[in-house]
Amino acid sequence: MREWLWVLGAVYVLMGIRLQPFLNASQFSRVLSGWQAPPASVEFKAVVDWMATFGGDLIAIGAVALAAASTDVS
Repeated sequence: MREWLWVLGAVYVLMGIRLQPFLNASQFSRVLSGWQAPPASVEFKAVVDWMATFGGDLIAIGAVALAAASTDVS
């Protein structure tokens, strides 16, 4: 179970980091190729910020899983 929590926590943290604005804004047009809003528009920034919030949730879930994996339950 401990190994599973390490893997799950790491995957969640990596997915959350990928959705943060410093990475997501540069790759957003590749992921959603049909998106018509230019990068300087309010719509573009709003979607990137919303995805950053979701990424923060994923990072928190991953951190809890990693914390649970690192505790010694005897």
